[in-house]
Amino acid sequence: MEPFGDRAERLSPLCQSLRGLPPLTLVHGEFDPPAFREQGEALHARARVAGVSADLRSLPDCDHFDILERLGEPAG
Repeated sequence: MEPFGDRAERLSPLCQSLRGLPPLTLVHGEFDPPAFREQGEALHARARVAGVSADLRSLPDCDHFDILERLGEPAG
């Protein structure tokens, strides 16, 4: 089994080259834990340094799972 740290690093966009990506829309919920917001802000900053257009949004009255549910809705 792969150690968690190695797997997290391999899968995290914070640890990958962002050059050449299409524009990003990054979303976190008002009630997300601070770590989720910090990760989104860090990814937003890294994308801009890499020359990737990135929009960072905070959705009111929701958390991480609410966002996923809203994305699955037809108007999401």
